[in-house]
Amino acid sequence: MRPLYLFALLVATVCASPIAETPEAEKRSITKYNGRIQIVATNGHPLGFVDNFTDSNGVSPSHHTDLRVTFNYTHGTPFTMVGTNFAVPSHIYLGAGTNHPGTLIPKDKNRNSIEFMRTPGMTPPNTPPASGAMGLMFETSIWTLDTHSKKLTPQWINPDHSKPTTLIAYSKTQNSIAFVGNLPTYNKQNPSSQAVEVGFYFVSN
Repeated sequence: MRPLYLFALLVATVCASPIAETPEAEKRSITKYNGRIQIVATNGHPLGFVDNFTDSNGVSPSHHTDLRVTFNYTHGTPFTMVGTNFAVPSHIYLGAGTNHPGTLIPKDKNRNSIEFMRTPGMTPPNTPPASGAMGLMFETSIWTLDTHSKKLTPQWINPDHSKPTTLIAYSKTQNSIAFVGNLPTYNKQNPSSQAVEVGFYFVSN
């Protein structure tokens, strides 16, 4: 067989062979998601979908008021979710905020919870809260996604860069959601609106 032919055959084989992505490359890839957020009890029972803040930040009363969100996710990097169908199209970022100094301290009666809310701006991942109007301290890049179960997990970052326990609590009485550091402490402080721990799960449109 002639050398020139052998060379051409080798080049064709190399070019035709697929190159598998390394795990590191997969982790760096960006995936776009569009869908809704399902609220699920710790026993696995679905409670409904997050409302688009027309009536509350709790369970939506109908499919038409389910909050639609979009976000880009790079493996392991906290991200911001954007609401695409809020009743009032302002403050489109979905995150957390508080009017106290921005420190979430589990079991502290004054700083054990922060609000699940729409925010006036977007904050970078792994950074302390930004300051807004009227003393508001807020964060948006608090979410991570388990790409297998589609569970969304929040993580508040304190001003000192510490990462406190950040649970999602749902009060059926108030139909409201909050982020809490310690659930028994939260319920002791809110006897008329007892809450249970829930999880958020992403569901594609």
